[in-house]
Amino acid sequence: MVDRNLVLIAVAATVFVGLLLGWVTGVLPAGSNGSTEIFGIAMGAFIVVVALAFVWFIVTSFGRPD
Repeated sequence: MVDRNLVLIAVAATVFVGLLLGWVTGVLPAGSNGSTEIFGIAMGAFIVVVALAFVWFIVTSFGRPD
């Protein structure tokens, strides 16, 4: 079975990396341009959703958390 703590760590790391990528790609180059910042936040959210779906697929493939 998959360790629940390992899954929680993977999810937390995924969310952090997704938000960090969204911040780097959108907020940093934006400067005072708000639309680019919104795009970056949306991109980060999209990365998080895709990565969480991937993590969920792995968890359900190898068994549910204890």
